[in-house]
Amino acid sequence: VVSTQSTEAVVSTQSTGVVGPGIVSGLRSVAQGQSLILIAQMSAAGNLCTPEYTSTAVRLAEENGDFVSGFICTARVTDREEFLNFVPGVHISASGDNLGQQYVSPDAAIRRGADVVIVGRGIYRSECPAEAAREYRDACRKTFTDISEKE
Repeated sequence: VVSTQSTEAVVSTQSTGVVGPGIVSGLRSVAQGQSLILIAQMSAAGNLCTPEYTSTAVRLAEENGDFVSGFICTARVTDREEFLNFVPGVHISASGDNLGQQYVSPDAAIRRGADVVIVGRGIYRSECPAEAAREYRDACRKTFTDISEKE
């Protein structure tokens, strides 16, 4: 995970919004200082996250803003600054795979509103994971700097 806004680790639990407010309350009761990240969108082809589902997940987060810290999403789902947007499926090649994963480049993820990009295979399947992680970090930093300089 490469954060574009912070160097601090995020300790959290993930859940879909499908679970509803009762389960969110139950997770809060056992969270022990952790926050909740709701899955609002997915990067896999054919996923079931409709726009209505995404809107419901955002509403659930807004109702539980003291516990929900953000969203797994393919693009920013809210402009409320208290929520982080975690964009999965980030890969330098920005293509796809035989499992239906639809990758986006680090540049595209940040321009879509990522506060945090989620990189998996692009790092752990590389010949040198440490070097690959640095490549992703540098690509994210470059885009974030470019955007910041234009503002």
